[in-house]
Amino acid sequence: MTSRLQIAFVLAAVCAMLPACATVHAPARTIYLTQKQDGGSVVVPLGTTIDVKLSKMRWTEIQASDEQMPAPLLHRTARPTPSEDGTAAATFVATHPGKVTLMAQGRANCSSGQACPHFLVQWSRTIEIVDGAPESSTP
Repeated sequence: MTSRLQIAFVLAAVCAMLPACATVHAPARTIYLTQKQDGGSVVVPLGTTIDVKLSKMRWTEIQASDEQMPAPLLHRTARPTPSEDGTAAATFVATHPGKVTLMAQGRANCSSGQACPHFLVQWSRTIEIVDGAPESSTP
């Protein structure tokens, strides 16, 4: 046996004894959400990165419905504030099984001195996080 193979067997044996290594998850993936994916839900496995970008309006910061919980289902990895042109973006990682809703509000993006309609658009998308590979789901 080569030393690399021996090391691999030792690491596999040690990992099998650790609780964190005992659970096998599907490879992490990234899904991309925009205002076109408003409403409905998507099922993702643990470890999935959820990248949200809302544009063409003046958006509020993208919020997750569980952010105030002691152990949120989504961990925010990027939280840029909405840009000058109104675009809002955020990146989350699915860390615990369960359901959570992402949401933001948008309004017309008007130039200074321009007549601007007054309306408010609610964007939301429910994320169901499962432990293991989900059945077929479309972002």
